[in-house]
Amino acid sequence: MNMCSAELVELAGITYRQLDYWTSKGYLHADANNPGSGNHRNFDGDEVSVAWLMAQFVRAGMRPHAAADLARTELDAPIPYVLTEAAYA
Repeated sequence: MNMCSAELVELAGITYRQLDYWTSKGYLHADANNPGSGNHRNFDGDEVSVAWLMAQFVRAGMRPHAAADLARTELDAPIPYVLTEAAYA
């Protein structure tokens, strides 16, 4: 699910300034068409997930760079069998 900046800010519960900072630092990757501050940016589904996880980790006290690393690690981890639909079939 792709989202624009305004949607992502609302979903993740972060400020636009945080989103802009995270994007400028390379923690999040916007579409290639409008990457800079002040431009309309879109984020693909993976980046939406990273932003949401980062927001949770930052609220828990992590620094953004560590939160970004952990969020990407979590997304790359295989989903445990108990969380898949096959476990309930």
